[in-house]
Amino acid sequence: MKRLDLLDDYATGLMPDVLADPFEEEMFARAAKGEDEDDRWYDRFHRLVEYVAQSGILVRGSTAEDIEDLRNGGLRVHYIDMGTGGPCEWVNAKEEVDIIAMRVGCDVRGWESVNADVTTAEGKLLHTFRDCLPDPATGNLYALCAPRLATMGFGSQRRITRVTGVRPGKEEREEIAVFDSTPV
Repeated sequence: MKRLDLLDDYATGLMPDVLADPFEEEMFARAAKGEDEDDRWYDRFHRLVEYVAQSGILVRGSTAEDIEDLRNGGLRVHYIDMGTGGPCEWVNAKEEVDIIAMRVGCDVRGWESVNADVTTAEGKLLHTFRDCLPDPATGNLYALCAPRLATMGFGSQRRITRVTGVRPGKEEREEIAVFDSTPV
């Protein structure tokens, strides 16, 4: 299991107590030796997510207005527009930023159970973002992500994102749009 997964399990209470106590001791020992870079990053990321959640952004889905609010609130936001589907460029941030905001420009209003499956170019599933909520004004999807996580996920290799949904009254999932992103 990766260190960040362990930190997440510990912080969210998913780690059983029998594992949490020794893990906590290890965290303090790593901090004493200055070997706690992942732990400090997770703490900063967690505080940023708390800020975003308190703003209501994660609760109702991100919007273009929410991203502007983050910028106006002093956060350094790197914005990536993936277009409306097809090939697109993932432009990595040139300077340090607090958060990456990404626009997926397909209109998903009128669809139910909208998911975004992210795969490698070879088709290996990396992650499914379930029940994505659109910006009510445009129907577009906006994702907010920590820079390090976004760069690991999208900024280092080609990724395919398939947006799918279910039409009201239907049972079968349909493809809405496909985004083929290449880092530049």
